[in-house]
Amino acid sequence: MKVVKLTLISIIHLFMRPAYAEFKKENLRLGTARDFIKTLEAHFPIAAYDPVIKPQIKVKSQCRNLVKSNRYILGGINAAISTAPISQPGISFIRWWSDCLNDYTRVSWQLLRKNYPTESKQWRLYYPEDIFEFQKEKSIPKQLETIKWKDLTAKQKTGWINYLLNHLIGPGSVIKELNLGTSKNQIIGNILKSTETYTDDNTFEIGKKLVTYVLLREEAISY
Repeated sequence: MKVVKLTLISIIHLFMRPAYAEFKKENLRLGTARDFIKTLEAHFPIAAYDPVIKPQIKVKSQCRNLVKSNRYILGGINAAISTAPISQPGISFIRWWSDCLNDYTRVSWQLLRKNYPTESKQWRLYYPEDIFEFQKEKSIPKQLETIKWKDLTAKQKTGWINYLLNHLIGPGSVIKELNLGTSKNQIIGNILKSTETYTDDNTFEIGKKLVTYVLLREEAISY
């Protein structure tokens, strides 16, 4: 009887274990698999999947669901050993995160163009009002496509990246507290350098690139 009770207790504890461990790197918490997916949905609310609507334009399943292909990449626990085979993000995670970021930006910008061509509120998540003064009742995508990256002043470029950092990661104090060795100004400088070859790109396209650059930072998944 004692053996049976012990076995039952072991089974109960096994099923009580969380299915996904939390990634950590030294003193930093990097979150669980569900945290990563929720983070993407929070940053790209327009692309969040609604099973009732079943949209034609949607993010890939492996970027919005916990499935076999991403289970261990995202810190899934192996039931045989009762622990996660991977304790912190590796190359496979970086590939998954990068691929899903590209997919979320692709879907978001397509849906913004299709469903909100003249409603500025949805665009303000990524395009600050003090830099982009959208004309009412006119196509916002077309307005953005007439403005090239090289048309913006250095102050406007810096201001735009700063706006995205505040919105997607946090203010300078948050970045400093993460203690990853890079200040907010350094991050802005690095992103500006990465865009030097995009001088002729329009700001509709540049918006996607800047959001991706910000969210590819380690700071974006650390807390």
